[in-house]
Amino acid sequence: MEIKALLPDPKNLEEWPINLVNEKNGKLICYFENGESQEYHLKTVLKRPRLSLSFTGNDAIESINLVDFGSVNCESFKKSCIFIKNETDVYSDWSINYRKFTVKSLHGYGTTTKDEKEDLEMSDDPDVFLFSLTNGIIPGPSLPLINIPLGPGLPKVDNPERDKFLPVKIEIMFKVITYFIF
Repeated sequence: MEIKALLPDPKNLEEWPINLVNEKNGKLICYFENGESQEYHLKTVLKRPRLSLSFTGNDAIESINLVDFGSVNCESFKKSCIFIKNETDVYSDWSINYRKFTVKSLHGYGTTTKDEKEDLEMSDDPDVFLFSLTNGIIPGPSLPLINIPLGPGLPKVDNPERDKFLPVKIEIMFKVITYFIF
């Protein structure tokens, strides 16, 4: 006998609400030729992954959710990194996608903020960012991000089974692209 759970579409929030764990119960009744029956209680567990980002590389240090490259010379570049952690015990697909910046179409005269004025003059070019990884699958739950100093007294031990649960480190390089017009 093979039993299959018909899973709802993850986008259908009525069938599969946004909870980390959803349980659906069912019942299987078997009728035998001698007139007897037997009930089996079935349970399906639907799990959603939850990913989080760390901008500091250490769970003990909180920061704003922003990667600040500061001032960058047009002939140079700056690097930073972020960490993706899976907080649940299910595998999760992730990807980094470009999202076009939309400038607000209406601005009040004399009420435009400094950020809105900067946004009006901004050019949106995704090619100035280079990512070491742009997608993948992360198992969970991820190990916590902590900084432990390693030295001669504490050598690094390779453990592939443990290492697969490390948060994903993504290095980001910001390089200004200079265009010359002749």
